[in-house]
Amino acid sequence: VGCDMSKEKFDVSYFFQNEIIYLGEFVNSLNGFKKFRTTLLEVTKIKIDKWFVCFENTGVYSTEFLLWLIGQEIVCKEENAIQISRSLGLKRGKDDKSDSKAICRYAYEKRDLLKASKAPKKSLSKLKSIVTRRKLLDKQKTALSVSVSEQKKTMDETLFKVISKSNKAIMKLITQEIKSLDKLINQILKTNEELKENAKLCLSVCGIGPLTTAVILIRTNNFEDIIDPRKLACYCGIAPFPNSSGKRKGKSTTSSFGDKYLKAILSNCAQNAVRYDNEMKIYFERKREQGKLYGVVMNAVKNKLIHRVYAVIKRGTPYVKINTYA
Repeated sequence: VGCDMSKEKFDVSYFFQNEIIYLGEFVNSLNGFKKFRTTLLEVTKIKIDKWFVCFENTGVYSTEFLLWLIGQEIVCKEENAIQISRSLGLKRGKDDKSDSKAICRYAYEKRDLLKASKAPKKSLSKLKSIVTRRKLLDKQKTALSVSVSEQKKTMDETLFKVISKSNKAIMKLITQEIKSLDKLINQILKTNEELKENAKLCLSVCGIGPLTTAVILIRTNNFEDIIDPRKLACYCGIAPFPNSSGKRKGKSTTSSFGDKYLKAILSNCAQNAVRYDNEMKIYFERKREQGKLYGVVMNAVKNKLIHRVYAVIKRGTPYVKINTYA
């Protein structure tokens, strides 16, 4: 079964007797979910334990549907939207009906490779909501800061002073709210029984702070879904890939597909690691002396940090710095 999810409704298609059939449109609510189940049962006469439902991850619009399916013990897969669209090849036009058929085709073709989705842990769901809120506030703070500097060039001086004062007051409130959310993140990492042990190990790695730890725990489902450091490096877009064809041998580059937020906060972690970890500083300086570009070396530092995090999780003991500064 393929479902195209949106805010108010979802369209459903199903693969039956070697044919993809459009079932219909349903309201994206509990009543709509129940109607979808009843309708599909009536049409196919196939029990729900034989169903495999696939749909795109559309954030809050698909979460309720995921939880309902799991509660009904219906096997399902909440898949990345780009993963589906890239697998479909050249496509002309777009509408919800054809999208549900495309998702259904994707699910049928990949049925042996797709792993069923699991219900998110309550502790991680709460942490994710806080991190999402913090990310939004951080963006607003940056936008206000940039707007002030841009407006100064074209605005009347008296008016600019009024707007600048207003922006500063708003930014101060946002900063206070971000600090409150950071305290809440810290509290969850230290007190939650499911997360505190792995969180403590992550925080022992020099350069890795509470926010980065929270995001890594969320993205890896507390290290249950992404169990390989190379896969996490690939996921956040810092793993280098070859760029060659025939006789042309290009430089290895990172992919533009990745978790840009995790990549950005890992950049801050890498800078702190180079500054406060003597071993990482020596590595950074050695690579720079060899002529490596700054960005390439910092990317390698990010990779090292991820591998250190996974090493302490696997070992079960905190990271120990060598020759640290006083």
